[in-house]
Amino acid sequence: MITISPGHWRVGSGASDLLDEVVEARKVVNRVVEILEDHRILTTKIEDNVSKSPSSNLNYLVQQHNGSKRKVDVSVHFNASGNRVPYGIGTEVLYYDAVLLATTMSKAISDTSGLKNRGAKKRQELAFLHRTTMPAILIEVCFVNSIEDVKLYEMHFESICRVIAEVLATYVGQPLTTIPAEKVAFSTTALTDKINLLLQDTNWRQQVITKGVEMNALMPVWEERQIGDIDSLGLCTILTKNLI
Repeated sequence: MITISPGHWRVGSGASDLLDEVVEARKVVNRVVEILEDHRILTTKIEDNVSKSPSSNLNYLVQQHNGSKRKVDVSVHFNASGNRVPYGIGTEVLYYDAVLLATTMSKAISDTSGLKNRGAKKRQELAFLHRTTMPAILIEVCFVNSIEDVKLYEMHFESICRVIAEVLATYVGQPLTTIPAEKVAFSTTALTDKINLLLQDTNWRQQVITKGVEMNALMPVWEERQIGDIDSLGLCTILTKNLI
């Protein structure tokens, strides 16, 4: 559903001042992926640990993104504007043609963190944006040379990651539920993998509830609830009992 990567390839290869861009971009991507996966949203994380130059890095990231199955491509960066400054500069999101997603993302990050909203910026010359084959955005979380930006970023790290995940999840048609998915484990790895893969299928989960209500095995109220994985397995058990 979503393919996401941090920009650049090694510490020091991106912007660096109060923060190192590569270190922080990887932190953000790792946390966003955790949130998405906790809610069973299929996500591919790409991280470049092999490149030795900007051109090879861009080629690697574009190739890996285009080789994945997804609805949207996301690159996470941190910005810089020269000398260190005390005032806030803000967050912005670059895009090729996904202007609505970029606008929504920039505002969401700003609203949750207090970072100045610099908005969506059209940048069709950037390799990541024009060479990836799905709608793509490049998030510039904040400026590493701004004391105010860094303070707000560090203070609101979790909420920034959460809102990035929320906007992406909504974009691909799977809004985050208030109930994260439980970790389901069985006696064999093969069975665990099969069940957890099935539980990621939100259409199947809804079909189970609809079928159960049609058979009078489940109360209609279940069609209105947000349910986790354990509840889903419990409803399947009830439905199976009525089929035997």
